[in-house]
Amino acid sequence: MPELVPQLVDLLRGEMELNVRNAIGQAIGAAGFAPGSDIEQKLFEKLKDPELRNGAALALIMGGNEDAAARTVAMYADFAKRRSISSRTCTSTRSATGRIRTSTEATSIATSEMRRPSAA
Repeated sequence: MPELVPQLVDLLRGEMELNVRNAIGQAIGAAGFAPGSDIEQKLFEKLKDPELRNGAALALIMGGNEDAAARTVAMYADFAKRRSISSRTCTSTRSATGRIRTSTEATSIATSEMRRPSAA
């Protein structure tokens, strides 16, 4: 029922339960929408909101054309990458020479030292 899609897009809000948002996204996707339409633009805007991202992505991938699906997957991956980078904590330690090492460097050094055979 494509005529209901605009109302469904407006129902896709953060205060809805996750499973309801995903069901709305699936319903929008099953009904479909025109490429470049206001519906598609609204869904891409909703894709930027972490609360609405999954439902909007479902709608865009299922109901959009190949270009919309590809853009959605690329944006989704970019959001995940940014979240991963921003959630890392960067602690540091000092080496014996006084040089500051990041936690990644320190972990790498510790791992390589654990792999060395012990002196007997």
